[in-house]
Amino acid sequence: MKSAKLIYRIFITLFFITIVFFAIRECGFHKNLKSDYKETIATILEIKSGYKFHKYYRYRFEVNGQTYYNSAEISEETKEIKVGQKYIVIYWPEDPQVCRLKRDAQKFLVPAK
Repeated sequence: MKSAKLIYRIFITLFFITIVFFAIRECGFHKNLKSDYKETIATILEIKSGYKFHKYYRYRFEVNGQTYYNSAEISEETKEIKVGQKYIVIYWPEDPQVCRLKRDAQKFLVPAK
């Protein structure tokens, strides 16, 4: 009985540590994009179904001759995305892997360039 409680407490602790880690990471991500970002064109490569009713889109863009890929969950702002369409992507110049489609990022950018 004690070992089950211990395992449960360890699981809960790890769960909360994981949530805090991703929250801090996401805040840093938004801070970088809010302070300094550049724009380029991205092409939507595919749309996939995820867990339960979630859908994800994958896109590609180029910065200084290097190709980058990213994916994100379809949101209210991006629900009409289609494969092959081109959209503006914003990225952090110091690390282009920190990026979002601009139309999906409008909810946290202040003020937009």
